[in-house]
Amino acid sequence: RLEVKAGKSELAEKRLREVLRTHPKEDHADAARLELAKILVSRGEREAAWKVAQRIQPPLLTEDERRDAYRLLADLARDRGDTAAQLEWLARLRTAARDDAEVAGVDREIDTVIARLPVDAVVRAAERLGRRVPATELWLRAGEMSLRAGDRGGASRALAEAERLPL
Repeated sequence: RLEVKAGKSELAEKRLREVLRTHPKEDHADAARLELAKILVSRGEREAAWKVAQRIQPPLLTEDERRDAYRLLADLARDRGDTAAQLEWLARLRTAARDDAEVAGVDREIDTVIARLPVDAVVRAAERLGRRVPATELWLRAGEMSLRAGDRGGASRALAEAERLPL
């Protein structure tokens, strides 16, 4: 981290890769993955950053690092066009929020993402989320969209799924 702060990202990357090569399962390996992914993003290597970031195990990070990892993964998923993954990481970021203002900001972001989706993508995202937030909101949105499209069967299924989940 000192190398990154000093503007020596190439040296930092080299050291982080060495740590991950020699100690891939050590306590600080996931923090190293997070830092490496951030360096890669800063250089525009988003696909490489995604590959590194996907291996991060958030429970092994500090609270601040976990929030950083969730934000990074949500942004990288968005850039890849993987809306379901983006919503999944935003939902995790929401649960790690420090205060109500941060929760509200993430909720607005989730709402914006959902508003742009067609009904089939809303359903896929809801299925992928299972019981996690914002699955209920997705199912309700899918029900509303299906009703507007005249698909009573799709609306009925979506509302039944929403009914089984907590608000």
